[in-house]
Amino acid sequence: MDEGFGLTNPTGSVFISYRRAPARAAGNDEAALVRDALRHAGVPTWRDLDDLEHEPTEEAVVAAINDSSLAGAILLISPEVQRSAIIREVEALRIFKRHARCDVFWVIPVLIGVDYAEADEVLGSPDGFQELDRWNMHKLDGETLTATDGRAVARRAVEARLRAIRNADGESPFQIGVFARRPPGEALGLTHDFSARFNGREVSEGAYAEFENGLLDGAGRVLATMPQAEVVGRGMAPLPLGALLGAVYSPRAGFRLAWVQPVEGREPQRWSLDTPAAESAVTERVTWGDPASEELVLAIGVSANIERAVAECLSAQRLHPRACVHWAPETGSYTPGRVLKPEEGVGLVLSAIQKVRELREELGMRRANLHLFLACPLAMAVLLGQKLNTFSVCHLYEHDPVKRPSYARMHTFQPSSLAYE
Repeated sequence: MDEGFGLTNPTGSVFISYRRAPARAAGNDEAALVRDALRHAGVPTWRDLDDLEHEPTEEAVVAAINDSSLAGAILLISPEVQRSAIIREVEALRIFKRHARCDVFWVIPVLIGVDYAEADEVLGSPDGFQELDRWNMHKLDGETLTATDGRAVARRAVEARLRAIRNADGESPFQIGVFARRPPGEALGLTHDFSARFNGREVSEGAYAEFENGLLDGAGRVLATMPQAEVVGRGMAPLPLGALLGAVYSPRAGFRLAWVQPVEGREPQRWSLDTPAAESAVTERVTWGDPASEELVLAIGVSANIERAVAECLSAQRLHPRACVHWAPETGSYTPGRVLKPEEGVGLVLSAIQKVRELREELGMRRANLHLFLACPLAMAVLLGQKLNTFSVCHLYEHDPVKRPSYARMHTFQPSSLAYE
């Protein structure tokens, strides 16, 4: 390959080119908004402030752009770029030369306070860019890039990424990953990286709303670009995030989702709602509360008995639900440490959801806001999420054993109203 470029890996990172502060006061923040939106939507990134070591900047930038693991580039073109030699003569020049090879490497120019007719002059007309009719540039309405703009750019990037993957991989199952408490160790078709919002089990305020947006931005492009694809997920995430993922990739929206569950010392398991369900002996206990309440609780304790922990949480919140359904494998049929088979897990999921639906009908509840408490494999949480669409509102809870109460509400959302943009 010419110019030192290797064959592009379409699942690789995306280079973010921008004018840094102090030359552009908002530059660092704008690039960070785009970076976060990309990572949340499933696109790994390369940005100088995040990825440069103590090394000569120009050499490192050239090496990054030449690297075959770079899948594409986003150029934030603001008026200050016209006075940046490294953007005009190094980054933009090499990015457009790489794109001109007709490889799957893609480029999205984003105009910030720059008109279409000014773009060539600002960038110095790098090879290939001066033919403006070739480019569908993303022009912002305002003079600075906002979080909403960052999401819009991320959606375009995901779409470009999926087209490149489809062209390179054909009909293979589409791979996604969700990573929360540590960064991902592998690049997949979509690699949702939420690790920056976590500090151990702690998560920053408003984070789950951003997670929902990122998952929707990625899933919406999957639905539009490869609607017939089988989606296979994997990763490390807290149970509420697994349930949220399942709700976003709902069968009602047309998704076929499987989850790969790691098993220590054994081959990973593949969980899916398409797996034939095995009947499992269960322990079912329903406790009653406020007859005027529209709240229902579903507590599934596979890996632990969580009845007391759930009661402590409800008491601390002063929440008095209409009923609490405690659902667990029958004593003796499952012991902590035994690996739950996918068909057993699917059976537990379907029977538990069926129970709360029947209870809702019996009680004549019109809204039935569902509070979900889980102690189970992550794959089971994902499948539960896929079955939440008939509940108007869902509340997801996370467990932290060092806190009292040990469960805390993480996110509230409406499964039937999830919108794919």
